[in-house]
Amino acid sequence: MPMSRANAWLEGLAGTALLLMMLLVTADVAGRYLFGKPLPGAIELVQYTMVLVVFAGLPSVTLRRRHISLDLVHGRLGGRWRRLHWALLCTGSAAVLAVQGWLLAEIALQMRANRDVIGFLGLPTYPAAAFMALLSGWTALVLLWAGWRTAPEADAAPHP
Repeated sequence: MPMSRANAWLEGLAGTALLLMMLLVTADVAGRYLFGKPLPGAIELVQYTMVLVVFAGLPSVTLRRRHISLDLVHGRLGGRWRRLHWALLCTGSAAVLAVQGWLLAEIALQMRANRDVIGFLGLPTYPAAAFMALLSGWTALVLLWAGWRTAPEADAAPHP
């Protein structure tokens, strides 16, 4: 299934970015306190890897229903109402993420037009915003699929 393959690739990207972030912070701290020379540009690189970790992990977490949720109504519903509630909740969340993706895409275009850069290394900011826009849209699609294709069983209490 293409969605599973894409999410597996994104999980690998998130894991690699997390490892890179850990190595960057370790090198920066060691350089700063052992040698009196911090790693130049470490802050900017950590910011970029943070974007990768958060947004590359979002579709996978959503697909696996492993995100934090608050169950006030869902557990009290039964049968069809529970499935309808799940579908509406996923659709509403998808709409929010789609709007977020749209706004981030516009911001990325503005950043590119303005030639915005970040920090010491002068890295362009628009690729990060474009990546966040793309992954927000992908997560919206994952939510729509999850809401209408993988409705929870009537006796289960899933976390949307």
